[in-house]
Amino acid sequence: MGDQDRDDKTSRIAQQKGHETRKANSADEPGRAADAPMTDRQRQHLDLLADQAGEERKGDLSSGNAEKEIDRLQLKSGQRPAPGRQPT
Repeated sequence: MGDQDRDDKTSRIAQQKGHETRKANSADEPGRAADAPMTDRQRQHLDLLADQAGEERKGDLSSGNAEKEIDRLQLKSGQRPAPGRQPT
């Protein structure tokens, strides 16, 4: 499999899982403060999106800031934020 095929497959998987991943992220969890540290799922999602965008992932972020960065990177890559989320 070539690099382009692998990149296309990774992008499709990220788009398919985007909604599930977003729902599982901490900012959507009741009672979780936006200033709490980002979750492992958020970190993994940010790593994937930053890699696709050709960017370095920003350091440790709060849960709320991680959500904003996820939204930004999704919009940059042409993905839409999960239903019910407003891009920031």
